[in-house]
Amino acid sequence: MEQIVYFKQLNTLSSFLHNVYKEQKSHAYLLTSEDEVTLSAAAKILALNFSCQKGEELPCYECSSCVKILNDTALDVFVYPKKNSIVVDDIKEIVASSQVKPLEFDKKIYILNNFSQATISAQNKLLKTLEEPPQDVIFILTASSDKAVLPTIASRVKTIALKRATSSEIKSILQTLSTDDKKIDIAAENSGGNLGRALSLLNDEVYFGIYNFILNLTINMNSSKQLINYSSVIEKNKKFIEVYFEVLNSMFRDMLIIKQGLYQLVINQNSLNLLKLASVSYSQVALIKAIEEVNKAKKMLKFNTNVTGVIDTLLLSILEVKYKWKN
Repeated sequence: MEQIVYFKQLNTLSSFLHNVYKEQKSHAYLLTSEDEVTLSAAAKILALNFSCQKGEELPCYECSSCVKILNDTALDVFVYPKKNSIVVDDIKEIVASSQVKPLEFDKKIYILNNFSQATISAQNKLLKTLEEPPQDVIFILTASSDKAVLPTIASRVKTIALKRATSSEIKSILQTLSTDDKKIDIAAENSGGNLGRALSLLNDEVYFGIYNFILNLTINMNSSKQLINYSSVIEKNKKFIEVYFEVLNSMFRDMLIIKQGLYQLVINQNSLNLLKLASVSYSQVALIKAIEEVNKAKKMLKFNTNVTGVIDTLLLSILEVKYKWKN
């Protein structure tokens, strides 16, 4: 039942896929997204459209067909890979079973997740079946992009680029997993519409520690003496240096938007008031320069093994632009 509640939160995705089902009928679909969690959910939601007993409306998530698909107990829905990736033996099994009539639904549905990771031999093995599919079979493939599968596969399926989940939808899902509203907000706001990333962030205590640390830094770092303290903390956790830079960039970007009065475009809405406070000490030019310094530091990391030096240089540069380009 928890999984049914989880899927029902994805209203935008569900409506989008229902329109695909009604308007772009095909025997084979390739769903693409960089978000593996959304891809997996989308494949099941599309399968629901072909099997829901209530017909033309959105999947009801309540009829026996919907419940069976969501709980992986439907006799006519097959999900692959069974192990790490789809291999030739999987395709042989699929081809053979696809010749048998459905047992309980009108269609047999094969969901092939992470098809971009299927072996070349396995992809080639599926080609003939995609060219001459059995009448009562639907194939739903998922991949990071249509470029990640063989062109011969992509040319024989209906490719559907999935839309990102909205922040409110992600928050609704996270609320079924946590009661910590602050963490829910931060995870959803910094997910970029990627449900998988949001779920990962929700349980990442390191990320929240870095988030609060960077927020403190943007507000309170005003001297070279303070710089040393902030630098030493980052240096101790240097294996997470890219996360520090990512959060720092996000907050400087939000502060620049705040300076322009575009509060609705701020990513970190949960920290809006604190970011407003931090932005008072920076001019718009200083914030632009600070973002440039963060990006420069990210590039330096690729060529410089002296992480401490990169950190010190970045924080010193932020202080310099802060005071050189005052309000």
